[in-house]
Amino acid sequence: MKNAMLKNAFAEMKKTKSRFLSIFGIIAIGTGFFAGLLQSAPAMKVSSDHYYDRTSLSDIRLVSTYGFDDNDIDALKKGLPDVDVYPGYFTDAYVNTDSGEKKVARVYSLDKTGENNPYSSLQIVDGRLPEKENECVIDSGKLLAHYKVGDKLTLCGDEDTDIDGTLSVKEFTIVGKFASPMYISDAERGNTTIGSGSVYMICYIPESCFKTEVYTQVMINSDELKQYSCYSDEYEDARDALEKKIQKIADVREEERFDEIAGDAKKELDDGQKELDKKKSEAYAEIEKNEKKLSDAKKQLDEAKPQLESGKKTLDESKKQLDEAKKELDTNGATLTATKAVLDSTKKKLDETKLQLEAGKKTLDESYIQLVTAKIQLENADSQLKSSKAQLDDANAKITSQQAMINTSRETLEDSYKKGNITKEAYNAGIKLLDSSQAELDKQKKQYESGLEQYNDGLKQYNDGKLQYEIGYAKYEDGKKQYEDGYSQYTSGLAQYESAKAQYDAGNAPEKSYTCYLFDKGVDKICKKVGEEAAETIIAAKNADNDELKNEINDLLYHVMVLCADRGLEWSEVEEVLNERNEKIGNLKQFHTTDKLS
Repeated sequence: MKNAMLKNAFAEMKKTKSRFLSIFGIIAIGTGFFAGLLQSAPAMKVSSDHYYDRTSLSDIRLVSTYGFDDNDIDALKKGLPDVDVYPGYFTDAYVNTDSGEKKVARVYSLDKTGENNPYSSLQIVDGRLPEKENECVIDSGKLLAHYKVGDKLTLCGDEDTDIDGTLSVKEFTIVGKFASPMYISDAERGNTTIGSGSVYMICYIPESCFKTEVYTQVMINSDELKQYSCYSDEYEDARDALEKKIQKIADVREEERFDEIAGDAKKELDDGQKELDKKKSEAYAEIEKNEKKLSDAKKQLDEAKPQLESGKKTLDESKKQLDEAKKELDTNGATLTATKAVLDSTKKKLDETKLQLEAGKKTLDESYIQLVTAKIQLENADSQLKSSKAQLDDANAKITSQQAMINTSRETLEDSYKKGNITKEAYNAGIKLLDSSQAELDKQKKQYESGLEQYNDGLKQYNDGKLQYEIGYAKYEDGKKQYEDGYSQYTSGLAQYESAKAQYDAGNAPEKSYTCYLFDKGVDKICKKVGEEAAETIIAAKNADNDELKNEINDLLYHVMVLCADRGLEWSEVEEVLNERNEKIGNLKQFHTTDKLS
């Protein structure tokens, strides 16, 4: 049976020799290709491994949502003495393409301007490395073939991406193109969290262009790992062991970093609380002082009111008596003696009224000074309250900023975990750290709310003090009006008195009286006496002798009246000028009040 089958097969081959040879050739060629592929894969791996070693491709790249400070770098170097640790910066930004569409560029830092990085070294295929802050190099991928050396490249953000706080320079000149061991494909450049989600361009700029306070990436190179092929199990095992060491360091630094951040935030809040308490205490003291000033001013106004009313009543009586005296003078010249007595009595009452008005004016002036002082103190308290409010607003802004940072970190952590970029252990550790940060932030929020409540209490006391000031000022204005009314009646009564006295003097003046003597000597003598009496009035004022002062003022007024009579000037004309000036407003520049005669 077996021989028959072989005979049959050979017979069939003999009949279809060409087909048999074709099938045999196809099998031979396929076998050759398969054998070549089996041999080329190891060769490609060896070539790739040599290329990675030659360009110092980093074994591990570390990134963190909080970044890395100098303490983190020191901890890595101390905990990993047998590896090289290279801190650096990276960020994602937008670039505008020729089509107007915004594409994402991943921007890395060059450790030293004009020099290649000692890790993942760049192979310059066109141009040179950057030597100035406004120069950059881009990758030589096929998608960027239209970019030439010498072109301008502008990095920017959008409403969700702000690079002003990351980069100090945003417009660069392309000075070269590179090939990088980090990016083997001509088209694929990795993923990003902004824009379309895909990186369009890789760009390297000088490290000095970054202005963030912390590093954003750390590259790890291990001489031990270079002993193995990067595609071997030994390499994977050694790298996993190195990652575990790094994770242990990260666990310790996460706690320490949290304590540092929380400590700084707590110190700022404590300092703000101390300043708030100080300002609040000063504001309360000012308010209490103002309340006392207002109370004193109100008391003085209340005391001045009866004096003003008494003065007004006296003026009314004087006016009535002057009217009666004038009537008697007009109707009966024989009653000059009785009229003289009435005039003397009226003059005495007018003098008493004047004293009462002067006392009321003094009280009003003191009340006004106290009101102005109270107003200034209220304004100081208002300024302090506004300063406290600004500090509270600043603390609230910081709390809001920290809350936003925690929320963003939580979203980034969850997104990285969902995409498989981090392990579950790292994710749980991050969640634990964020929960602890949230608890500390909640304590800060309670401190802020307590400070806000204290500020509102201070504001209420300030408003109460301001209301008392306004009530006191209204009473001052009422007292001032009563005083002005009383003074107007006084001047009117004095004018009537002077008129009646002039009529009396005209009808009963002795031929050799002092007044006649002045008229006989003429205007020069009268003017000389006016000057002498003015000088004596000044001397009495400087001597602080009120009794002497009031006598000298009477003498001065008397000689001024004689001068008016000699010149044919009616006293009523002088009163008209006084009344016109009494209506002027705004001459007291310091207090911005009227300058009515008072």
